[in-house]
Amino acid sequence: MTQPKKKRGNRRGTGPASRFSQLLNAELRAVVAYRRMTLRDLEEAAGVSKARLSVALNQDAAPLNTNEFEQICRALSVDPADICARAGAARKKEPEDPASA
Repeated sequence: MTQPKKKRGNRRGTGPASRFSQLLNAELRAVVAYRRMTLRDLEEAAGVSKARLSVALNQDAAPLNTNEFEQICRALSVDPADICARAGAARKKEPEDPASA
């Protein structure tokens, strides 16, 4: 008899990051780069694993959840609303996708 596979963690994958999530990640990466922080530094400051930060921020493979986003913003001493506003402004500057029209 085979054992059922154990699930890791309690959250289901949501798939790749949306364009807005990618823009949020870009804004966060810019702050991290400006502060000359490594993922290890951010991991220690935010309490989010280095592996999760890499997947979310660098690879855009999975969006951050709101708790992670808030923890990262707090660790970087930035207002989450400012990051969202900058990502929103960047989104508005992008050409509209003809497939979504």
